[in-house]
Amino acid sequence: MFPVNFYSFTKEVNSTAQPAGSGTTYQCQSNANFDIISPRLPLNIGAAANPTGLNYCKVPAWSRYYWVTRWAFEGGLWVAYCSVDPLASWKTQIGQTSAYVVRAAAASDGSIVDHMYPTKAGPAITKTAISSPWPSPSYDSGYYCVGVINKDGATEYYKMSPSKFASFCAAVFDDNWFNSNIKDSQAWMTKAIFDPMQYLSSVTWFPAIPGAGFASAVYLGYWDTGITAPKMNDSQIGYYNVMTTISVSLPSHPQAATRGAYLNSAPYTNRILDLKPFGRIAIDANAVAGESSITLEIVLDYITGIGILRILRGSDSAPLATQQAQVGLPVQVSQVLRDYFGGALNVASSAVGAVGSLLTGNIAGAIQGGLSAIGGAVETAMPDVTTSGHNGGFAALYGSWFLVSTFYQIANEDQAHRGRPLCQVRQLNTLPGYQLCTDTDIQIPCTRAEMDAIRSYLEGGYYYE
Repeated sequence: MFPVNFYSFTKEVNSTAQPAGSGTTYQCQSNANFDIISPRLPLNIGAAANPTGLNYCKVPAWSRYYWVTRWAFEGGLWVAYCSVDPLASWKTQIGQTSAYVVRAAAASDGSIVDHMYPTKAGPAITKTAISSPWPSPSYDSGYYCVGVINKDGATEYYKMSPSKFASFCAAVFDDNWFNSNIKDSQAWMTKAIFDPMQYLSSVTWFPAIPGAGFASAVYLGYWDTGITAPKMNDSQIGYYNVMTTISVSLPSHPQAATRGAYLNSAPYTNRILDLKPFGRIAIDANAVAGESSITLEIVLDYITGIGILRILRGSDSAPLATQQAQVGLPVQVSQVLRDYFGGALNVASSAVGAVGSLLTGNIAGAIQGGLSAIGGAVETAMPDVTTSGHNGGFAALYGSWFLVSTFYQIANEDQAHRGRPLCQVRQLNTLPGYQLCTDTDIQIPCTRAEMDAIRSYLEGGYYYE
């Protein structure tokens, strides 16, 4: 005979929970052979006892808990047919085991992607405004970067406001400026063959040009235009110049705070930047899942007008994407050669006379025309138009800058019964509630059948209670 403690006890089959107290104690009357894994326990308690409301028991002598699988009344005895509960029987040893816990209800790592729950239809879309570095573009705003070949034969670049650039153009093509620089008696000839356009290497309009050097006289070849403008310094011309940096906050997935930061990564979050004129740029959501911001670094080449956008991670400036676009707009300038020689010189009539003399064989007449004949030849080219560069457009610069974040939300969870990803080696008794383990190394002095059952429970999901 040995005592058996019976209970009316409710719990999950895959739980380590044990009943409290000693329950109802009956004496087992069996002298027959039995199996401690699935024992048959006859009880001499009389027919009227009716223990069928008791569904659980403990045999202290064996240090094991059992489920009562069925009751029977045999030969005047109540008989409890039982099956061992290995999780409750070896709870202490299981709790002292360290194992790799894949999922747990009590602890989790929110950065691990959890595909347990499906996404809902209809994503939430957030549009975050970004302050554009470009003012409203027009030729009345911004600045011109003007490349001029100076008296040393080198090209210098000057920053000019629209009004300064207009003054420069007016000065270059003004008769007074020309007459003040050309002193000899053949000024008309010099002016006829002098083309200011050949000294303009480029004219590029930018919506903004931060900083510049000291104001300097602008020379057009050998001649001083009388215009002063800030000369672009070496840091702006010598290499790509960082025009500005812009910090952009990244809105978080609306469920990330409660369900896990992994929702800020793909496929639950998509992020697209819309930045004129660089276009629409997709950002790898996985690369910025743990970031609160990104940095936009805008680099301009003031000679070509090319702009380079570098998108950097906010925490460590790691590059995410690079995009190139035409930010500086090339500006076409031209000189329409006019009849500088009318009036007193009457070059046109002299030219006609000179050509007529040549055609009739009157060489002396042609020679007598002298320089007038040459001037007439120059005048025949007057309809030509000399241009530098080509015109760009403002359309690509128009429009607001913004970040579009698309968030796909996930279905409601059952953390108590499914847990969340943990993926750490933990001592199991430190994680109450649901656990799912893998590759469990069990060191428990139990039977092989119990060990297999314990491993199956731990790796299939169980409750440490």
